[in-house]
Amino acid sequence: MIRLQAGEILLQREDGDFEFLDLDELHEILWQSCLDASIEDCELPGDIIDIVINYVNNQETVNRDQVNSMVLQVLTDSGLHGLSTAFQNMTSASYPENSRDKMVDPYSVDITKMLHEDPFFIAKPVPQLSSMVLAQFDKLGFNNCSRGFVLELARNTWFNLQRPRSPDSYWLIHHKEFSSFCHDEQIRLIGRGILKIKSISMLFPALQLNAELTTLTKDWGPNILPELQLYPNLNQLCDSIVKIKHSVIDELKHRLEPGTKNKLPVTVNFQGAKEIIDSFSGKEKKCLNKEFDSILQAQLVPENIKWVIS
Repeated sequence: MIRLQAGEILLQREDGDFEFLDLDELHEILWQSCLDASIEDCELPGDIIDIVINYVNNQETVNRDQVNSMVLQVLTDSGLHGLSTAFQNMTSASYPENSRDKMVDPYSVDITKMLHEDPFFIAKPVPQLSSMVLAQFDKLGFNNCSRGFVLELARNTWFNLQRPRSPDSYWLIHHKEFSSFCHDEQIRLIGRGILKIKSISMLFPALQLNAELTTLTKDWGPNILPELQLYPNLNQLCDSIVKIKHSVIDELKHRLEPGTKNKLPVTVNFQGAKEIIDSFSGKEKKCLNKEFDSILQAQLVPENIKWVIS
């Protein structure tokens, strides 16, 4: 079975030792910053946490100041200036400087690679932006500039193509929009609360679903019949998850600019699965656990969908 591990994220201290990054504490700071900035979007802090995890996992070593600086830069680059100010007030974070001060030749440096390495340009048309930036350098006549100047020029190029950004436009697809392009069967599962889909952000696009198995089984009574009730419904549920994935990918093709990378990680959390499995014992429990795993392997692995059992 493919299982996601929460893991322990380590930060390097000034003395060279390591400390744990408290994601719950960071989430609370982000949520309080949202409230201070009059942004009542309960999904936004969690999305920033996903970006932090992705950032830390792609660094050899990172310290707390670097994490706070990255969050501050991401919030500012997203156009959420009130939120970035509130976060800065709570954490005393400063903007990253060293990497942006490096001098480069815009005609010899790989601008496309530079943009792909910056979290701001996730889910944006990097090839198109790179060409537009080079065209602007032709007009400016610069042969030498800071790396930060290249990034800022690319950001300004992007913002000139877009309408003014608001907290609502932070989302690539908001969770309220899924019912507008999903099929009736999936809409019914969403409406019954069996499937819950998180909004997909511009910064770190990922499709994350919660499959509420306790909601699915609540009308079945205390004695669940796996062969007649659980297995057929679990197969149908997985089939709907796969269809939602393809519907979302098709929708993104219409929303993203040509040339934008459209690789969408998909994760499903089967909530209540452990409770159902643990309600059996002995051979029945072992058989149920094996069959549950077999269904998920058959349905989700070919679609590169990862899952968590909780």
